[in-house]
Parts: sequence; C-alpha cells; structure tokens
Amino acid sequence: MWIPNSALQESLNLPQEEFSDHVSQVVFQEPQRKRTPQSSQTLQGSTTSKSPSPIVEYKEQGAPSSGHQKDAELACSLGSQVAEEDVLLYQERKGELQEAIARHGESYFREKSATGLLGLYNQGATCYLNSLLQTLYMTPEVRAFVYHWKHDPTSHGPSETCILAQLQSLFAQLELSEQAAVNTKQLTTSFGWGSAVAFQQHDVQELLRVLFDALGQTSDDFAAVKALYEAHLEDYITCPERDVTRCRREPYMDLQLNVQGMPSVESALGFYVQPETLDGDNRWELDDGERVAALKGLRLDTVPDILTLHLKRFLYDWNLGRRLKVNDPQTIPLTLDMAAYTKSDAVQTPSAASQPLYDLFSIFIHSGTAMGGHYHCYARHPASLQTCVADPFGHWYDFNDAVVSPVSETELKRMLGTAAAEARGDHGADPDPKSVSVGCDPSGTQGIKSSLSSGSSANAYMLMYRRRGLPVPPADALQMPESQRVVIEEDNARYGALRRLKQIQDCIVELRVYSQDGLQCTLPLLKTTSLLAAVEKAREALCKAAAASPGGVCQSSAFADAPLGCLRLRKYSRMTGRGGETFTAREAESLLSVGLGPSEEMLLEVRGPAEEWQEYNPDEMMLHVVKWDPRVAGCAPEGCEQRTVTVPGDQKATVGSLRIAVASAYGLPVDRVCLVHAQRRDGSVQVLEEDGRELRKDYHVWSGEQVWLEVTADSAEGHTSALFRELEEKRNTITVSYNELGATQFDHSMTADLTQTLAKLKADIAGRLKVSPESIHLKRNWRAAQFKNEEETLRALGLTDGSVVYVGEGAPRKANECLMKFFLLSGGKFKQVFEMPVSGSLKVADLKVLLVERLQSMDQSVVGDWTCKSELLRLREKKDKEARKVLRDDAVVKKMLLRWSDGQEMAMQLLNQPETVGAEDIIIQVRRWYPAAKRLEDPTEVVVCRQSSVASLRAMLGTKFGLGPDGDSGLMGTDADEAPSVGQGQGCQLGLAKGTTFGPPIDDAGLSKLKWNDRALLPKMKISEPPLSLRDGSLLFVRDEAEMAQMRRDSSNSRLSAAPDRARPARGGRLAKSSPFSEVQVPKNRPKEQPLHIQVYNGTAESNSADVQGPPESELGKLPSDRPKFLQSVAFDL
Repeated sequence: MWIPNSALQESLNLPQEEFSDHVSQVVFQEPQRKRTPQSSQTLQGSTTSKSPSPIVEYKEQGAPSSGHQKDAELACSLGSQVAEEDVLLYQERKGELQEAIARHGESYFREKSATGLLGLYNQGATCYLNSLLQTLYMTPEVRAFVYHWKHDPTSHGPSETCILAQLQSLFAQLELSEQAAVNTKQLTTSFGWGSAVAFQQHDVQELLRVLFDALGQTSDDFAAVKALYEAHLEDYITCPERDVTRCRREPYMDLQLNVQGMPSVESALGFYVQPETLDGDNRWELDDGERVAALKGLRLDTVPDILTLHLKRFLYDWNLGRRLKVNDPQTIPLTLDMAAYTKSDAVQTPSAASQPLYDLFSIFIHSGTAMGGHYHCYARHPASLQTCVADPFGHWYDFNDAVVSPVSETELKRMLGTAAAEARGDHGADPDPKSVSVGCDPSGTQGIKSSLSSGSSANAYMLMYRRRGLPVPPADALQMPESQRVVIEEDNARYGALRRLKQIQDCIVELRVYSQDGLQCTLPLLKTTSLLAAVEKAREALCKAAAASPGGVCQSSAFADAPLGCLRLRKYSRMTGRGGETFTAREAESLLSVGLGPSEEMLLEVRGPAEEWQEYNPDEMMLHVVKWDPRVAGCAPEGCEQRTVTVPGDQKATVGSLRIAVASAYGLPVDRVCLVHAQRRDGSVQVLEEDGRELRKDYHVWSGEQVWLEVTADSAEGHTSALFRELEEKRNTITVSYNELGATQFDHSMTADLTQTLAKLKADIAGRLKVSPESIHLKRNWRAAQFKNEEETLRALGLTDGSVVYVGEGAPRKANECLMKFFLLSGGKFKQVFEMPVSGSLKVADLKVLLVERLQSMDQSVVGDWTCKSELLRLREKKDKEARKVLRDDAVVKKMLLRWSDGQEMAMQLLNQPETVGAEDIIIQVRRWYPAAKRLEDPTEVVVCRQSSVASLRAMLGTKFGLGPDGDSGLMGTDADEAPSVGQGQGCQLGLAKGTTFGPPIDDAGLSKLKWNDRALLPKMKISEPPLSLRDGSLLFVRDEAEMAQMRRDSSNSRLSAAPDRARPARGGRLAKSSPFSEVQVPKNRPKEQPLHIQVYNGTAESNSADVQGPPESELGKLPSDRPKFLQSVAFDL
C-alpha cells in the first residue's frame, strides 16, 4: 500500500531535495499527440480463406470524421484502408457489428481524443459524477490506492456490487482502453442506483463526501487517502475582557465559501474566518450567568494536503419563491497562500507537509440555472503537478462527459477571472485577505440584483488545490493489477475487431439491386468501385439469384446476355416502383463521387442496341397498370398482367392522356379502357371517368401508384364497373376474432362487412355462439367500455381487418348509460360495495333512491344500524383517494361529473342527519398531528364555505380542535423563539399545513417536511385561492405551535446540560446530533437578503451562519428509502 508524504521519503532514504527530483523523474508521462498505425490485419475468429492485404494508413488521432464527401480523392483515400477481401469479411460478421451499434450507438466508434485521455458517457444526468471521477483519476494518490487494493469476494462480496472493485475497473479502462469514452453503468450499479437515479442530478460536493465514506466502509486502508482531504478547524468563542475562551476542534473536508459580494476567493476565505461580535441581546452567557460581549468564529487549525473549496452559488429567494443562482464574478488564484487563514500561533516550517502554498489542479464548473444544468471540469494532468510554478497554464484538460479536449490559456484565464482582472488592472484579491471590505456589504442588498439570476451561466462551483511540494507516488505504485490489464487487453482486442468492421462498413456501399422482371439481390461494394464495374457485378449477382430461384430463369432474363453498354443502374424506390436519378456519362466515376449513400435501392435497366436511354424526369407521371383478370380470386395483383406506363403531361397529366397511354401499352381500343384507382391512404375506390380532369389534382393519383385496368365488352362510357364492385367489397371485408362467453382467448373468427351495423355483427356472433343477441354485449377488449350504439357501422367504430371483439355476458347498456363503481366512505377509507349502470339524464335525488334500495338489499354488515333513507345519503365524486364534489339533489348526474364513461367512481357517505352542505360549501379533511407523541389523528371532515378567509378558517379549526385562535396575523412572520409556551395565558397557537392524499401514507418525517405556516398565506386571502386552493376532498394538517416551541426549548436545554462548555456552532461548524426534530431557529432580526444555507449530511447538519441554533439530525436529514444506498445527504437554502 502506498502511504502519502513522509513514509515514502523515509523508505527511499533520500533527502528532501533529492526526493523531489526522484519523484519528478518517475511520475508517469503525459500521453503525447502521435500518429498511430491502423492496420487491416485479419480479425479474430475470421473464417475467410484469404488474408487482407497488409495496408497501413497513418492518420492523426482525434481528427474529425471525413463524412460523406463526394470527390474522387476522398474515395481513393477510403479505398486505401480496405481491400476487396475485407468486404467478404464484413459480410460474414456484419451481425456482430449491428448488435454492437444497437447496444452502444454509433458514438461507440468515435475517434479517441488527440489528448490520449478518455471521456465518460453520461447516463442521463451523471455529469456531476463524471467530473468527480475524472478528477479522482487525475489525483495520483487516489489512483495508487485504487490500483493497490485487492478484491476479496469473501469480505467484499461480489465484484458487481463492490464499489472499489468497479472503481478499479473504471480507472483501468481510462488508462488502457482503446475507446474514446467508457461507461460508468457498472459503477453506478454497485452504488445501488437504478435508471431513475441516473436521470436525477445531484451535487458534486455532496457526492465527494458520500463516495469517500463508501470507499472507507469497503477498505480501512482508504483512511490514508481520505486524510489527504481532511484537516481540522476550531470553532471558538472568546471574551478578551474576561480572558475566557471556549473552543471545539472539528474535522472538515471542504470549506464552503460565500460568492455573493466576494470579488475573489481570497476575500471569501477572509470572510469565512473573520469573527463576529456577540453584543447587545446576543451577548455570551458565562457559566456564572453573566452576559458579556464576545467574539465568535472559526479558525483553521490545519489545512489538508488536498484542499477543497465549495463556492456557494445557490440560494432561495423568499420574495420570488424560487431558487436563484449567484453569478457574481470571482477571481480564482492559481496559487493560494493559506498562511493568512490558519491559526496565528501555528508553526510554519519549510517542510512540504507545512507549506502554506497551494496550486490549483481541478475546477468543477456548473453551467445552467438554479433548477438544473450541466457539470464538467478542468483538471491538470498528473505529469505536470511538479511544474505548476514554471508552467501554470499548461497541461489543463476539459473533461466534458465523453469529450476530452485541451484547455487553452485564454479559456483557463476566462474561467479563473484573471482576464477580466488584468483588463481592470488588478488581480481580484484584497490587500488584506482577512478584510471583507470588498466594495459591497455581503449582508446587505447592494449588488443583489446584478448577482442573482434564474438564467443560465457557467461558473466555477468547486475548486481543488494541492499543497506545493506534496510528493507524487512513484511509477511502480501506479501500476494497475495484472488481472485488470488482461481484461482490458481482451476488451481492446474485441473492440479493435468491431472497430475494423465499422471501418470496413464506412468504406462500402450496400446496394439493393432490383431487375425489371422481379429479381433482387444485395450487393456490398467499395465506395471506390466505379459505376460501370458495379453494373457488371449487379448483373452477376442477379444471374445467381435467378439461377437459385425455382425454375432457374436466368437464361430468359433480358439482362443475362445483353452487352454491358445496354445496361445501367439508376436509383429506385421499391415502395412506389418508380425509377429515380440516372447517372448518364458518369459511368467511370466511383459510387461515392456520384452521391450514393451507405445504403441505396437501385434498378438494373436494359435497353435495345438501337434504343436511347430515357433520362430521369422528377415530374413525370409514371403509373403501374394492372390488367384485371376476373378469374383471379380476390383481385390479387400478383396473378394479373402488369405494365408500367408513363403518362404525358407529367404532374398535370389528365385521365384522357392516361387512357390513351394504357390503350397503347396493351394494344386496346381507347373506348374499351375502364380505369379504377384505389387510394393508398384509406383504400377508397374510384372510377377515373372524366377525361379532362387531372389525375393528381382531381383524383389524388400520384406518380408511382397502382391503377387497375378493366377491359369492357363495348364502349366504357356508361359502363357499370364490375371491378369497382369487387375492389369495394374487398376493401370493406374484414376478419374479426371473438371469444367464447367467459373466456379471454379470441379463438374464433369470422368475416364481416365494414358497412354493416354493430347489431348485425352481434347477431351473427350470437348465432355462432348459440345464444340470444339480447343476452350479450360487445367491447374492444374485456377492460374497455361497451359498444352502446348498435346502429353505428363497423367502420365508424374503428374496426379494421384483424380486429378483436370481446363478447361479454349481459344485456348492453343504453347509449346514455355508464357503469359506475360505488364506494362507502367512512373514517377517510373507501370500500367498494357494488357496480350499477346509471343513466346520464337521471337526477341525483332519483339516483339516491335507487342506491338506497340497493343498499337495503345487501347484507346488514354493510350499512350496520344506519337508517336507509335517501335524505341521509351523501353522494360525492371520487378521484383516486379523494372524495371530491358533493352531488346536489336537484342536479343531473352527468352534468355534475367531469368525466362520463364506464368505470366512473362514486363515494357514498351514510349520515345521521339530513344533508346540510350548501352550494357554496366544500368538505375538507383535517388531521391533527401531535409531534411530541408522534401521533396522527384520523381524518375529520369539516364543512366550510369556499369564500371564507384564511383567518376565519384558522379560528374555526382552532375552536374545533381546542387550539385557540392566534389572531389575524396567525403565525405568519412570528419567530419561533417568540412562540408562547403552554400556561402563559395566551392559549395555544394553530400550525397549519396543506397535505396531499396521493402517494404512500404520511409519517412523522413527511409531516415535518410540509410547508407549515406558509409566509405567502395572508389572513385575508380566500381559502379557495392560491396558495391554499382548497376544494372538496382537500387535506389539511394542524398542530399546536406552543407544543413545538416547548419541544425546541427542551431540546436546547438537554444539549446544554450534556455539554455545558459547548457554544453554538459557527459558520461551517457541525451541529449536535441529539435532537430528533425538524426545525432550526433563526433570530427574527436576521436580514432576508443574507441567505441561510443548511446541509444535512449523514445525520449531521452544517450551516453557514453563527446565529442558527437547532437540532441537525432533523427530519430533513431523514432521507427517503429509495435514495442510493450510500448517497444519504441533502442540501438546501433558506
């Protein structure tokens, strides 16, 4: 195991100066931009008899793809990579390549970056993870530990679920893989993440902590690496007059610095360690009870070898009610002197372990808004860590997911803010780093409008510095395990084979060639193949296809013995059967230069020696004419004579010109030609009768479509077309499948006419099933609504050929009826009791009478001792787990419901007295929460007028639940410290929060997260308006705020008695771990412009403010169980 710092130097027995020289020599070298050979050697597993010619092409790594160029020089360049034998190899192993592309996509075969460094694929929203992983990989100490660690299945479990094992594999791939980027899927699977988590963006600073915790749980030896990132600070409070100081020493992994109003990182650090004065009402109370003025703050006891600075760029604006991003410019130093921010009595020595100078080596950048965005990082290559002073702007790379690129000096200066600082003539740092006089008041409002934004921007979010002189692990400590090397080399061999196949694919064109007599073949050719050579190869391939077909028609094919000059290839559309672009006088050019893509449909045409080629006309009207043979059943075109006809007039061709062209093609008199056309869009059939009308404009006949020819016995004028009737009958005839009664399998089928009614279909099915039509109904499927209007045609119902129809028992419902489900509502719980068809024209009062009759007929256990009267029955619309609108007796059922269809759910409530709910009233559910006892009462229904104010609602609920009203102001703006306690004579105060009936049952953790006493909820607001927006079925929670205040005081007293010398935590300090509650207390005079940031991490809360008091292990820290198994932290702003 490689041990950081002094242990390595002692083992080598070298002085400090010689040791530094030794490290700079053995550090692994940065990959150079180089020319690498790409050979067409035989792929593994190849079964070709000939080896491809050893053609080697040198090309610059990372060069952009050539794309589809049409010049001959590029065609020759592509051809130099692939020999003819490679085309055969591609045909044999084409399936492997297609499978790889389907699994990984085309980007799998991208060129590796010219930097020699690999990227990481984004799984959806894992850019923050990719940035952190690349930085850790660029940290030699982390890489040395990961490589040296050995997986033990007995103690570490399967490698698939072991984070360190997957991290080791990922680092090995980043070092040796031949791919342009690698996937992190196996690593995130070991985290316990599913696909949903991969699409949720988290915080990179949060992830660093939890990842290190997870690695530490896997291996105790990781503590040596984690120690590089950890140091200690002192949270102190002191009274200079009384010479009394209390201090608490705490570890830290990062420093959270304010950005707003801080022009530089140095000024933010100065503000971080500047003490605040406790005076006035905020004086410090000593053990003897005396309250004295004091200074309270933080000081850095030690600084870690790798220093992490978190720039806080997100806060919550209470006025706007949304998160905002702080876009204040802030200069970032490449070299940071931490001497000014550490304890004044710290002893500084010239040894590397105590050097106060730090060099920047990683910048995490967030691009986007406060609601989301994208992470990427700039990082220095480890090979340049010893040259930071001599070359501060060199060897920086941008790791942006799958793309890795060098960072220029200009780009780096722009991100550091030094370019703007140089333009101003300063360097962004304050003369005194501990001073906070930076031209604006961080706690005031100056500069807020310019710095806060909901728009998008790119800013530095987290910085990592490395102590200057920190030894770099030697080369042998950075050797990956041999087992990983073997695996990566095997993967590279497989990838190289697939990449070679992809290279071959990029150099060939796959032609699907068709002949005029129906033959077809697939012909892969090099892009450098000339068009004339392609014609000859196409004829050979079609002759083989003809010989392999039944009867062997090769000798009768027109192209078999035709001279090569009488053959040509042209583009072709199989769908329309129409020839496309021709390539006259370009026969000597390559397939690439004439513009053929990777896959093309081509037609091999033949002409007579004395004939001329017909050139391509994009506007020509070319139609496929099928001569109808009445002897062919079903009007199948395959059994009839077909010819292709070009109609004069192009796109303005008329029916008359088509009739003449068809008569000429078939040798018929024009007056005996009857033309019928079936629309491709909907299959409708029409007879083309009027010779003067245009085919395209009037009959919607398009080039390439099919037209039927019916030869009449005499003149076609006034002829009744038998073909029209047969095509129409064919169009309207469908096959319908149906089931046996009580079965769900559609084992029976029958033919039906789309023009017939549903009643006719049902009668036919009933006859086949030998039941009465009145005893069955039809549906699309067993879950769908019934077909109710039996006079509709099958076409109007949307049935098509192959449709299924479910046959159910029972008479069909009427068109205005729907099948409703009725539930009994009691104690906030629903119980389904029956289903019943209900007419939409029925009044609610009449429906209640029918329901009471149905309830009377049921078992006594359903209604108990309830008096069965319609005036004691309340009927409400049910939506999921909510009972909503109350149906008034004088209303029509259908008009009272938002949705009218089968499956509509209704709730019934059994009352003890007649209904008293008025037209302007709503019924809400109210539940009281007892936080001390962790108990939640069952819902209580409360009737309230929808026009009531918030103040009147509070008063009514306070009376109902024994909680005295708290006045018009409620608790809005009341500080928690000022909440009256029980027994003070002021009564109790009502806490109010709106809940939801969706999702799983709520618990104490969920209750604490509700928005209690919303500041936006003013006393005079109507309860039916935002933000409360109450309606029928809404859920409210109430609690006693005096009880909550007493619990806070008890918690505070218990902490003070357990640790009497412990002061309140300062900025960045960790809070106590003793309280189970969910609130923190903030003094009332705290300015809203100074945001409060709280982070709960593994049960411990951190705050940026010294005036925050309260339990950190709060309900806010109890995360849902579906979070990643080691990602157990959350951050938020107040």
